[in-house]
Amino acid sequence: MQRALELGWPAPRGHVIDTDLGQSGQESQRPGLQELVAAVSLGRVGLIVADEARRLARHNTDWDTLLAMATVVGTLIAETEGV
Repeated sequence: MQRALELGWPAPRGHVIDTDLGQSGQESQRPGLQELVAAVSLGRVGLIVADEARRLARHNTDWDTLLAMATVVGTLIAETEGV
């Protein structure tokens, strides 16, 4: 959340999804990722902030789905390397 604030995102519009923390990449159920993809697909997300964006989705299929959806609706993805 701190990085989003540094980028000028208003605090009341931020939402942290951390339900998948500590789960193995082998886990098939990723409720946090599912919540994120759903919110992005509905156009409710303007910016996704992550330390490492590729860590949001542990499998290429999940990453490709998130990236494609973000592209379609205009959601930005930011990480330590840039936006």
